[in-house]
Amino acid sequence: RLKSNIQDLASGALDAILQLRTITYTLDRAPEQGTKIGFVAQDLEQYFPELVGTRSDGYLAVNYAQMTPVLVQAIR
Repeated sequence: RLKSNIQDLASGALDAILQLRTITYTLDRAPEQGTKIGFVAQDLEQYFPELVGTRSDGYLAVNYAQMTPVLVQAIR
């Protein structure tokens, strides 16, 4: 009841995921947090623009929680 315009995720998720660059990195503003694993937002945005947003400070941010449905589709 809270969703509209529901559509299946397009096939081809695996092909797009295989193109993604996975990285390790350290945040410049918080190096004490150690090494993290993730994606470059600009890279991810090319394949899954719905997973990338712009923060109030103008920087891009990845919605990692929303990667789960994409990964499930790729496994199928």
